[in-house]
Amino acid sequence: MRASQTRCALALALVLAAAGCAGNATLEPSLSASRADATPTPTPALPSPTAPPEVLEWQPAVVEDAPAGWEFTRVKAVPNGFIAVAVANSGRTTALWSSADGLRWSRLTAEDAPAAGILDVASTALMGSLPALTAVGSSPQRAAMTWTSNDGRVWAPAAFPEPAASLRWIAASPNVILAGGSIGSDGAIWWSTDAVSWNRARLPSAKGYFTPGAQDGSPAMVRGANLSWSGPGKDGWTAFGDVPPPPDGAGFPVSVIWSSFDGRSWTRLPDRHGPRSESIFDVWAREEGRYVAAGTADWHPVAWWSEDFGETWQPYDVPAGLGEIDEIVPSESGVIGLGIVAAAAVLQEPLAAVVWNLGGSDPTRQDLSDAVAGLPSSLAPSVDGAYVVVGRAWPDETGSWDAPYEPGAWVWTPTLH
Repeated sequence: MRASQTRCALALALVLAAAGCAGNATLEPSLSASRADATPTPTPALPSPTAPPEVLEWQPAVVEDAPAGWEFTRVKAVPNGFIAVAVANSGRTTALWSSADGLRWSRLTAEDAPAAGILDVASTALMGSLPALTAVGSSPQRAAMTWTSNDGRVWAPAAFPEPAASLRWIAASPNVILAGGSIGSDGAIWWSTDAVSWNRARLPSAKGYFTPGAQDGSPAMVRGANLSWSGPGKDGWTAFGDVPPPPDGAGFPVSVIWSSFDGRSWTRLPDRHGPRSESIFDVWAREEGRYVAAGTADWHPVAWWSEDFGETWQPYDVPAGLGEIDEIVPSESGVIGLGIVAAAAVLQEPLAAVVWNLGGSDPTRQDLSDAVAGLPSSLAPSVDGAYVVVGRAWPDETGSWDAPYEPGAWVWTPTLH
């Protein structure tokens, strides 16, 4: 989940508030498929906000070789399957799992393999003669790294041209590969057409700062980017992140959205003028100009929509409660959002996973505590209309903060009601 690193901060905020993501197939055959078969799944247009809501039925997956103390943090659709990143030791150790259908997962890499350090993966199978997968992350020495692979098991590492960069995410279209995060105190996006040579994109209003001689400051960060549409030589991208506050900003970073037609040059969209404490954790857009953004503000889940390419924004009436919306994906009835809410405003109680449906004029919330023994953190749409979800599973189903946990995965099947 893009916002998983905020959970500790959110838990602390909750305390303060109380005081005042059926077969044995592995990834290798699917990644070895011809690129002619690797046709991208069309992303549905964002429908009318009057569409009926969906109810999601859950089916747990089997995760083979699921070590205790690990959790999935990211899942991505790849040709004919899915790949997920798992982390341990507060993100310092990583490994990869794969699945053909989301219901059975097999481990691809060991924590001491050359692929250790991968934080995110993108399918680059549609980019001519490039390897099927490209990944970003860092070396054991914390230097920025990239990797390429054709089967998901054997990875070729490569040094990044700016080793001081912090690469948090990667995304790809048939035209370009994007990677992003930060470098120093500034937010940054890099682009490549061959997964070898990387260039920093022109990204306005992404400067941050560190206070000289101190451990604080206000660094900028690009949290992620999504591909809205793609055509010959032209794409529709949206990126989102945080920049320092204005002089009267009371210390809160400002969440911003950028747009681009090629990934190389970006434009900052107008701010929404929402609460100073708001943070955007995901954005989806469409060629016709409809945008949806979601995140948190004043420690409550929030979402906004725009029908004029992000020039003006209107808030969704999201059901109240302490928490956040971390990822959103288009669905048949609107937009599905995955996030967390507070089970209780004390650290001893866990946060509970929640699904929001933002498709209707009256958004709905579906609590998952009775359906899932775990905390889902990332999701990817499947070709059959379902969603593959990964995160943290609690084998003993207790769900407390100090309970043992392991990588978990589930498949949602939406049903219109």
